[in-house]
Amino acid sequence: MAERTGSKEYRKRIEEHLAAADGIITNAWCRENGVPTVYLGRLVVGGALKRIARGVYRAPGGDYDEFWLFQRRYARTVFSRDTAAFLLDAADRVPTVLDVAVPASYKFREKPENVRVRYVRDEIWDLGIRTAPTAFGNLVRVHSYERILCDLVADRRGVDREFYVRLAVEYPRYEGRDEDELLRIATVMGVERTIREDMELVFG
Repeated sequence: MAERTGSKEYRKRIEEHLAAADGIITNAWCRENGVPTVYLGRLVVGGALKRIARGVYRAPGGDYDEFWLFQRRYARTVFSRDTAAFLLDAADRVPTVLDVAVPASYKFREKPENVRVRYVRDEIWDLGIRTAPTAFGNLVRVHSYERILCDLVADRRGVDREFYVRLAVEYPRYEGRDEDELLRIATVMGVERTIREDMELVFG
């Protein structure tokens, strides 16, 4: 009888957490809150939960935070370029493919699908990394507006020129802009001259 009561209590706590966490629950949360993870497995078998990644579950039919979940699964990634611009509210285009950057030495155990991966040299890896909220309010790691601009200049042959021009033109109106940081990143990445020239044009 006590075991059955305990089971109901654990399920109630799991359901309360799901309601408060947009339908997502993890093994880590269970361990931190004294809920045996075996109950997650039982709920999966019963159809009340769906396993979407190692140690991560969601209620069926509910929305979930794709960006947060991706970085939880691939901890060394940073959203870049189009995806970062979207998360920074600097672009309206909803990403159909996730743009991510990883250190040059990083190796995926399982290569993610529907993702463009860019391998970044160690000497510029940590430039312009910040956090931004998703639509669910979770913080994820992204490249700053300044780093996006510098990346696009450094790789002009491999980018959408119209996308770069649009971001550059909008930069003076971006509330979080940091022109000193832009020039610092541009200098380290060897694109300072082009960035200066373009910024002189857009700032008038």
